[in-house]
Amino acid sequence: MALFGKRRTTEGDVAQGDFESLLGLSPEDLAEELMPAFGPDGPRHGKDVHTLQLVSWLLRRYRGANKVSRPAEKLYAVVGEAMQVLEHAALVQGTQSGDRSVHWNATRLGATALTNGDVRQRINDGTGP
Repeated sequence: MALFGKRRTTEGDVAQGDFESLLGLSPEDLAEELMPAFGPDGPRHGKDVHTLQLVSWLLRRYRGANKVSRPAEKLYAVVGEAMQVLEHAALVQGTQSGDRSVHWNATRLGATALTNGDVRQRINDGTGP
């Protein structure tokens, strides 16, 4: 039995339970989960991030998750959908770098929504009910 709660013994445990719950989120719900990644507690402390960093940040609380590639690939795809939601709500903007990867950063509206705690309202306003 693990200290402090749930038992995590194998990569399969992580893949089956935790990844399924993340993969099961709607794009809007996942977008709301991702928005704090653009704040001071995010992977780059408020600076621009790329999609792989967002996936790693989402998985930060799951021991062994960085060793699971197949579920992470699936999560990479749904993170892309969630980023579209955030972009349509004008909370983030993406720019393509020289290596053809997209780097995301919070817009002024996104930073304000994080500060005010109204990210979900902004998502709803940007994507409809």
